Amino acid sequence: MTQEQIIEGNKLIAEFMGNEKVNRNTSDDVYLHYYKYHYSWDWLMSSWLKILKWGVDEHGVQWTQELTQDGVFISANRNTKCKFSVFAFRGAIEIKDVWYLVVEFIKWYNSKTQQL
Repeated sequence: MTQEQIIEGNKLIAEFMGNEKVNRNTSDDVYLHYYKYHYSWDWLMSSWLKILKWGVDEHGVQWTQELTQDGVFISANRNTKCKFSVFAFRGAIEIKDVWYLVVEFIKWYNSKTQQL
């Protein structure tokens, strides 16, 4: 992960977790050092658990998840085209891999909710 990717990813996660709208004037150092999603399991797992525990979001969309041997599948009941698939982890799980999946889910989610 590059420093720019970390900053942008941490901004997305911070917004997703309910922090006030990310201020583009905020120093990038804040997203590198205060928001610890990219290097702290404690920080990152709270966002992962929010995704997995989701029921109905603020748009009234019912979200479900399914864990199988092939991976994690998250979908919106109202729209079968609205499905996010995560590959199954094989071997050791590194924080950077989970961080990347959380960021990719949030990007996907943001794009889908704009269509709803």
